[in-house]
Amino acid sequence: MSGVVPWLIETLIASSLLMALVLLLRAPVRAAFGPAIAYALWLIPAARMVLPPDLMPRIWPEAANPIADAGEVILVIDSTVAAAAPPVWSWGAILAALWLAGGAAFVAWQVIAFVRLRRRLLDGATETARVGGVRVVETCGGEGPLAFGILERYVAFPADFRASYDEFEQRLALAHEIAHHQRGDLVANAAALAILAVHWFNPLAWRAFRAFRADQEMACDARVIAADPGIRHAYGSAIVKSARGGAISAACHLHTIEQLKGRLRMLNAKAKSRTRVAIGALATMLLTGAALAATASGGEATAAIEKASERVVTALVVPPVPPVPAVPAVPPAPIAPQAVEAPPAPPAPPAPPALSDEDRKIVKRKIKVIRDGKEIAWNDADIPHIDSRDCGDGEGDGKANVIRREDGGKKVTIICTNRIERHAALAARHAVDAEKIRLDAMRSALASLDSARESIAAAELSAEDRAEALAGIEEARREMEAELRKGE
Repeated sequence: MSGVVPWLIETLIASSLLMALVLLLRAPVRAAFGPAIAYALWLIPAARMVLPPDLMPRIWPEAANPIADAGEVILVIDSTVAAAAPPVWSWGAILAALWLAGGAAFVAWQVIAFVRLRRRLLDGATETARVGGVRVVETCGGEGPLAFGILERYVAFPADFRASYDEFEQRLALAHEIAHHQRGDLVANAAALAILAVHWFNPLAWRAFRAFRADQEMACDARVIAADPGIRHAYGSAIVKSARGGAISAACHLHTIEQLKGRLRMLNAKAKSRTRVAIGALATMLLTGAALAATASGGEATAAIEKASERVVTALVVPPVPPVPAVPAVPPAPIAPQAVEAPPAPPAPPAPPALSDEDRKIVKRKIKVIRDGKEIAWNDADIPHIDSRDCGDGEGDGKANVIRREDGGKKVTIICTNRIERHAALAARHAVDAEKIRLDAMRSALASLDSARESIAAAELSAEDRAEALAGIEEARREMEAELRKGE
């Protein structure tokens, strides 16, 4: 057990550092090499989590004798006194129990959530097709298109799917969800949840998991539109129509609204050449090997990790040493006829040194990180409802493609499909080119971003989280407005 705890602490620290590295690299890598390469970066911290402990020859060579590390003294304790000392729970045992309980609770919650999702989607569902072993069902229990299941694979569509999407958009939505199964994204989600269960107390790991899911969706989008770049407009329309709420961790959704901004921006990006993608894949492989070699046990880059975690292990794992009984003074020897003096009594053995102030700060900081680790989640009530349907002549001003209003205190955005089709027909009759249609689609997407910005501004978020979310939306709006000005 003494060797497992140091290895676990080192693995948690090293994988957290690699998660932070991927969070910094994902955006520039996506811009340079495409979404698929940015998604592949998440293999780096995942591979570090399963790096075996037998690659640690140097960092914990004396883990079997932590008392020598703590005090560097040898204590001679009478066996009867040691046997009588009551067992004491160390900080290491307490924190290990809390960590195991939290991880088990997280796994149980995810399993229960998936079982409930599967039951809700499949109760009363109608199977409409089978594609490559994937069962396509129509259900009343879902809000938007989603893929779920590993052993039994499904794609579920809501009951109003055929009425809300035209035939081409239906094929694109189905292609997106089938691609999730073909790419193994459901298996990747299960592995990511297992890693998150180990890091359940770590806020950085929760941030990394959300970024991983966003990169997964954009990589899947890029795969679908790679076959025909001309479908970008219709694909973007399907994404906007599907934007209705949050996600279930074990499933892959087309309709997650929090990823809408990044996915619409990705659709406007120029496709990367095969040569550039190959260079990015090679660079990712080299980076993975270098990162694992640098953070592996015994590597040079682990010196800083070793220095900090050795102190934590010493404070948390080493049980308190029972007090050393005082050694009684040796009585003076009787005076011999030759008047030989008795030898002096041996001194009492020194007590082990107490923890220094620096060590106590490290222990407190470690406890604080574990206690304060939590996920920041938005309330579904703060997210606007986006609907798509035919609009009457009296709704709105009678002409707008997008109508925004409040219904029961909740903001509602209505996308008028009949007006969009009418305008598209008029544009075709007047020989309006494809660029004009693309600009109209960008204006509709811009209106959706405005609605999302209003909801974020009214949501119960901290000032820092609100500012960060609004800044991202403003950046996307500026880019879309710049594209509109170029086209106009």
